[in-house]
Amino acid sequence: LDLLIVGMDWTLLIVTGTKQKSAASLGRSLRTLRFVRTLRLIRALKLKRIMQEIQDHINTETVSIMFGIAKIILCLIVANHIVACSWYGIGTEGLGGNRSWIYANNMTNRSIAYKYTTSLHWSLTQFTPASMEVFPQNVMERFFSVVVLLLAMITFSSFVSLLTASMAQLRNITSDET
Repeated sequence: LDLLIVGMDWTLLIVTGTKQKSAASLGRSLRTLRFVRTLRLIRALKLKRIMQEIQDHINTETVSIMFGIAKIILCLIVANHIVACSWYGIGTEGLGGNRSWIYANNMTNRSIAYKYTTSLHWSLTQFTPASMEVFPQNVMERFFSVVVLLLAMITFSSFVSLLTASMAQLRNITSDET
């Protein structure tokens, strides 16, 4: 599946590089490519199955709880990565005419790694009570920021609740063993 997706990416690059195709043909190719790329999400189902198999092989309740905490943290990291990539994408789209956070913070000539880590930093500040010097500069960025903030408030509250419950379970197991 990955080979097919990468092959489609290369084909798209070749087609757009030669510019011999019509606009309608290129549009159909892009739609097809987007559909094929969404098939990558099937791998998430495999990951869920693998995590369940690992959980089934855990024999102690303490390790099981710790594994649950690790899964929650991993989900939080993945969510922050997705938000950071989306924030970066919105910022790069605004470079054409609207003032974006990338332009406002003089990051147009910075490396992609610096822009990504800045986006990740911004994402983490949305999920935690922290601050940062990067702010939304246009309506789209502001709307995205508000939506992320609302979702992050719910997510982080749930994370703290699950973490607290898991730690209480670990404490109970430890006190029962002594």
